[in-house]
Amino acid sequence: MKYLLALILLISNLTYAQAINERWLGVWQSGAAGKLTVSAARFGDCQWVNKVTTAQKKCLAYYNGKISKKEMVADLNNDLKNLSGWLKEKLITAADFQKMKAASESYKKVLDDISDDTFRMVFVDYGEMASPDGGSAYFLDKDFVYETSHVEGGIGPAFSITKYRKQ
Repeated sequence: MKYLLALILLISNLTYAQAINERWLGVWQSGAAGKLTVSAARFGDCQWVNKVTTAQKKCLAYYNGKISKKEMVADLNNDLKNLSGWLKEKLITAADFQKMKAASESYKKVLDDISDDTFRMVFVDYGEMASPDGGSAYFLDKDFVYETSHVEGGIGPAFSITKYRKQ
């Protein structure tokens, strides 16, 4: 009976544990963001773990959640709406508005190339070293890796996206 219980626990842990898909493996390059190196054991500077863990002190990467193009477009549109409101309320200068709008428009160009789909995310959790937003999320579409983040609060774009090409 004891062995049967141990076998059931092992199988249930394996069901939820997921090694990184081989499509991720390799070196990915983005002009502005630099390089992302992914192996079976590492995702950038973080350790790959096969399941979500809590209360860690180091940087970990794992599959966690999904994101759709529709959600990202909504986030970007919300940023553009907020920018106009901040300018109107004089919370930002015209020069700051132009810089932030240009950044948001560059994100729109990246989003235009993404499939109308929902994507499985790799979440990078920086642990105790994290800023308040806690980490970054990555997803694969076609032959590219995309890094996206959404930061709450403050004045400025909350949404960003970066495209990486495999070397």
